[in-house]
Amino acid sequence: MPGVVLALAIRPTEGADMREVERLDLDPKRGVVGDYGRHRRRQVTLLDEAAWNAAVTEAGDPSHPWTTRRANVLIRGMNLSGLVGQTITLGTSRVKVLGEVDPCFKMNEALDGLEDALSRNWRGGVYCMVKQEGSVTIGDMV
Repeated sequence: MPGVVLALAIRPTEGADMREVERLDLDPKRGVVGDYGRHRRRQVTLLDEAAWNAAVTEAGDPSHPWTTRRANVLIRGMNLSGLVGQTITLGTSRVKVLGEVDPCFKMNEALDGLEDALSRNWRGGVYCMVKQEGSVTIGDMV
């Protein structure tokens, strides 16, 4: 069953807050175009809405914004852990899902207990490598 893109975000500079955008351009060499984070393999990150909601509820603030997680794409309706090793269509691009994103101490700085809550059941999301350039917009199918 396909998922749907609910929201998109980039971090324009080091240390900056995430900024929600309407579209992401993905490139195999640059990852998310305009995003500060540049890793060879961790080029774009996906976060599941239900997993995020469970984590922030457990940490005590169910209204906490998803951008705190510092992921690029918020998705509804997919089991992200089941996609590891697969190449999926994300908008008009293709990305290979490589692994689980481990939450860091910055999550607890944003909301006490969030790092631990994200550490369970793949709640922190997955990271991907761009295999085919393209773009992704809110409402796109995954």
